[in-house]
Amino acid sequence: MTVGNEMARPLPASPWRRHWAAHAALLAAYLVLAYWASQTLALEDPPVALLWPATGLGLAFVFRFGYSLLLPLAAASLVVQTGLGADPAPAVIVTAGQVAAAGLGAFLLARFGFSRELGRVKDVLLLIAVGAGAGGAVSATAGALAIAGLSTGFPQVLGLCWTADLMGVLLFAPVVFTASPSRWVPERLETRAWESAAWIVLAPALTYLVYSGHLPASAALPLSYAVFPVIIAVALRRPPAIVAVALMGTAGVALMNTATGQGPFTQAGPPIDILVLHAQLALLAVTGLIIGAMRVERRAAEERAHEHLHALARAARLNAMGTMAAGIAHEINQPLCALSSYAHAAQRQLRQGAGADEVAATLERIAAGADRAASIVRRTRGLLVREPASGRPIDPQPVVREAVNLLEPEAARRGINLDFGSTGGPLKVDIDPVELQQVVVNLVQNAMEAITTGDAPGRPHWVRIVLVDADPPGTVALVVTDSGPGLPAGERGELFEPLVSRRPGGTGLGLAIARSIVDACGGTIAAANTRGAGAEFRVRLPAAIETEEPRGGP
Repeated sequence: MTVGNEMARPLPASPWRRHWAAHAALLAAYLVLAYWASQTLALEDPPVALLWPATGLGLAFVFRFGYSLLLPLAAASLVVQTGLGADPAPAVIVTAGQVAAAGLGAFLLARFGFSRELGRVKDVLLLIAVGAGAGGAVSATAGALAIAGLSTGFPQVLGLCWTADLMGVLLFAPVVFTASPSRWVPERLETRAWESAAWIVLAPALTYLVYSGHLPASAALPLSYAVFPVIIAVALRRPPAIVAVALMGTAGVALMNTATGQGPFTQAGPPIDILVLHAQLALLAVTGLIIGAMRVERRAAEERAHEHLHALARAARLNAMGTMAAGIAHEINQPLCALSSYAHAAQRQLRQGAGADEVAATLERIAAGADRAASIVRRTRGLLVREPASGRPIDPQPVVREAVNLLEPEAARRGINLDFGSTGGPLKVDIDPVELQQVVVNLVQNAMEAITTGDAPGRPHWVRIVLVDADPPGTVALVVTDSGPGLPAGERGELFEPLVSRRPGGTGLGLAIARSIVDACGGTIAAANTRGAGAEFRVRLPAAIETEEPRGGP
C-alpha cells in the first residue's frame, strides 16, 4: 500500500459539466444537514446552531472538485438562510463567510500538501489546524457578525459559532474527503466488506443503547466511553474511510438523543449539554482519525521495508551468480558439447544410410542434452527473478534440492561435497519458493567460504543440508552443517547484523538477508558450533497445513 498517492489539489477552473454530480451532491447534502442542524441543535437566544455541518461539507467538496463548487455552496447557503427567516444583509454575510472559509481552507490544505486519503498523521493535523482552525475562524466570524453584530454578545456568539464549525469539519469533512466508489461498490462482496459494514453499524448501535434513555444516568455516563474502544478497533482494522463513516454515524445518534433530552449528557440543559458532548465527540474523532492514519503509515512502512528486502535479496542473488558464474558456465558447456557431438553423429549416420532406429537413438540423446541445459538455465533464472508467490503452502524438499543443484558446480570447483537429505514425512511450509532458495544459497555459500578460508590440512570438505520435522512440533527445520573451523565465540552476537563481515571481500548481507526472510515468515534462525564438525545453522519455519479447496459444480 502507497500513502498520499492522491495529492488532490483544488481545480481552479473546473467546468460545471465535469462535476455536475458533485454540484448536485453538495446542494442536497448542504440543504438537508443545515436544516437538520438548525431545527434540532439550534438555540433560541442567541439563535445559533450548535453544530454546522455545512462548513465541513463546503471545505471537502471544494478541495476535491475545485473552486467551481463555491457557486452551489453560495446558492445553498442563501437558500438556507432565507428559509430560516434571515434578513438579506445577514444572509449575505453568512454566505460570504461560508464561501471564504471553504476557498481559503481548500487553498491552504493544497498549499501544505494535504492528502484527502487521511493516511498520514500530518493530514489529520492539517485538517484540524486549517479546516477547523483557519476556515472555521472565517466562517464563525461571519456568523457571529450576522447574528450579534459588534455588540457585547459578539464574543459569546463567536465561541458558539466556532465550536459548531469545528465539529462540522471533524465529523463531516472526513467522510467526503475519503469517499470513493471503489470503497463502497467492491467488485465482489468479500469478508472485509462485510466486516466494514458490521463496524459501521456496531458503533452507532452501541451509542444508541447508551443514549436512548433506557439506562440510569449513573450507568449511562461511564458507558458513554464504551464507544472509544469500538472506534479504536475500527481504526486498527479498516481504512480511514470506514472510520469516518462510523464516527459520523456515532455522532449523529448521540446528538439526536441529547437534543431530545435523552442520554448521559442531559443534566445542565442546552447549550451546556451539547457542548460537553461536543468535547467527547471531538476527542473521539481525533483519536479515531489519528490511529487510523498511524495504521496506514505503519502498513506503508512495512511494504517499503518488504520491497527493500526483496531488492537486497535480488542484489545478493546477483552477487551469488557472479561467484558461481564459472561453475555454471562449465555445467552448461557440458550438455552443449554433448549436443554438438550427437548432432554431428546423427549427420554422419544419415549420410551413411543408417536406419531410423539407430538415428532415433542419437536424436533422443540430443533431446536429453537439450533438456539438461534448459534445466540449468531455468534454475539459474528462478534464482535471479522473483516470481509471484502462489500464496499456498509448498513442499520445501524439491525447492531446497534445486538450490543445492545450482550450487553443486561451485562446490565441485572448490572440492567441497554437498549432501542433501530429508527425514520425516511430507513437509509443508508457508514461504515463497525463491525466498527459501535464497536462504539456502546464502547459508551454503557462507559455509563454503568458511571451509575455504579456514582450510586446514587433512580436514574433509563437506556441507550437509537436512530438512527435518523439528522440535517443537508444528515446525520444519532446515539444518546446514559444514566441516569448517566453526564460529569464533566473540562474533556470534553480531553474526546476522547487516554490513558486518569478517571475511575478506564479504558484504555482510548474506546472513542478514536470510534472517530477514525467515523472520518475515514467522520463523527463527540460529547458529552454533557442533561437535565433530564446524558451524551449524538451524532455520525453523512454521509447518503449514494445506486445506483442500471446495470444489465447484452441483
